[in-house]
Amino acid sequence: MSTTDPVMDNVMSDTLVQELIRVFGLEGSSPETQAELIAGLGDVVLERVGREILNKLPEEAKGKFVELIGADDLPAMYVFVPQYIPDSDAFITSVITQEVQEIRAAYASALAGPALEAPQQVS
Repeated sequence: MSTTDPVMDNVMSDTLVQELIRVFGLEGSSPETQAELIAGLGDVVLERVGREILNKLPEEAKGKFVELIGADDLPAMYVFVPQYIPDSDAFITSVITQEVQEIRAAYASALAGPALEAPQQVS
């Protein structure tokens, strides 16, 4: 399955997309609904990746990275980032995995609902 965003097709593998569809119980949903959710999640994941990269960059490189983000120059980012973050592919994969796990945990928590508290006595 591909998303509505070609950049996300590169970032989110089919395996990850299928896992998100399973986790969010969208197996029976239309491909359009699935793509819409995945694109939305992809935006969140990409934002997190960008923040984490920015945090790892030295101060002198941050301005250039922000400039590349603003220009949406993905090919230049693929050249730029590895200059400052060794094994950047593994780093990015790790950030994506962590974000997806956090999204999954938040979703599971939301499904569970708020914990019931004992009524408080009024004096």
